[in-house]
Amino acid sequence: MEVPQPGRVLQNCYDSICDANKKLELELEMVAREHGRDLGLKKWREEAKKLSDSKPRPRKLAFIGRTGVGKSTVINAILGAPVLSTRADVACTSVQTEVIYEALPPSTWRASIKFIKKDEWEYTLSNMLDDLDAHMDGINGDSGPAMDAWETLKEVYPHLRALPFPPPYQNIDVLLEHEVVESKFGTEKQMYGKGFDDLELQLRPYLTSYTKIVEGETPESSVWHLVDSVRIYGAFDVLASRAVTLVDVPGFGDANKTRTKRTEEYIKSAEIVVLVADIKRAADDQVMRDYFVKFLQQRIRIDGSMESLLIVLTGADVRISEDQLHYLDSKQRRVIQEMCQAIDRLNKNLDELEISSADEKTITPHDTASFKEFAERQQRMNQITRQLKIQQTAKNTYVAHQRSARVREAFLQLYRQVYFSISKQVLLQIFLVHCI
Repeated sequence: MEVPQPGRVLQNCYDSICDANKKLELELEMVAREHGRDLGLKKWREEAKKLSDSKPRPRKLAFIGRTGVGKSTVINAILGAPVLSTRADVACTSVQTEVIYEALPPSTWRASIKFIKKDEWEYTLSNMLDDLDAHMDGINGDSGPAMDAWETLKEVYPHLRALPFPPPYQNIDVLLEHEVVESKFGTEKQMYGKGFDDLELQLRPYLTSYTKIVEGETPESSVWHLVDSVRIYGAFDVLASRAVTLVDVPGFGDANKTRTKRTEEYIKSAEIVVLVADIKRAADDQVMRDYFVKFLQQRIRIDGSMESLLIVLTGADVRISEDQLHYLDSKQRRVIQEMCQAIDRLNKNLDELEISSADEKTITPHDTASFKEFAERQQRMNQITRQLKIQQTAKNTYVAHQRSARVREAFLQLYRQVYFSISKQVLLQIFLVHCI
């Protein structure tokens, strides 16, 4: 028996609902005609028609978090393919990137890169030039904003890279009319390919701060600053129902003010937000905690109800020492101590057997008793080695679980505090925290 694909199942459900709505619409019209008057059914007919004409809209899962916490890696794991860049040498995601299902051949992909409009870049450019002017005029003693602005300008405009900081006056109209930059405004680029390694390579200039520099050649503009959004289409099994779109959102704290504002607006429109954090620093990172509180204040509505939120803590499988856990109670410390003692006993037994084996004289084939003793010793050493691995794994797993529980509780406690400060009610519902 052939198992229907998830996308086909969803489409069948949608078709059935549409048919039922059409029948309802016809029934309401027949009732109105039979009685010669509306009978208050006009609003019903309008609602039935609206339902019949509506199309299924996928829900957007927006993945947010600090740069480098692994948002792209999490999405790749969900998709089962290396779709998004996870390079360690550059910020992997600098623009909103949507991953959408489309019935394409296996490993075949399509991408759409949408560039910002001229007025958006003009606004961003004006802010950067203002930062430069404020620094050069001595209005702002902090050179940080001006240097950030200058670095961005040099990335977009290669002819500025040879100029020192602080740079000479820059004319905004001249910058807006730059040939490469002006050619991008309001356009949309389509790309096609086969194989996800090729996808990452082709999209890298549009998704990340990566710039190709070849000695002896004219430097290229870093066009990712001009990209509004990227959409990647493919036949990803996990998205086959077409009910969900995964969105990789740039890490918060981006120096680009316009991009940060666009990200905040995007998050407001997302049906489900997935906050990704590094488990090693999630609970103690003050910047992360402040952002989480601010984010919760935006997501908790006036009536106290909570928009859909998930938290994913990455790096839960990275081994840590029990000495790094400073928040264990006496029972937890006793459990770990007993595990460590068991490991020490096994190590001691293994060392004794290895020493006795090293002291063993050469065994001749005719020395049956010695050969039997040697084989038994080797078997015992193998058994202890296996037990040792099991005990070490059990201890590492227990330590990891305690860390995960502590970080999970820290997030939930923050959530309770923010929820109560807004709704003045005790929290009844909680959100899910996944440690991976």
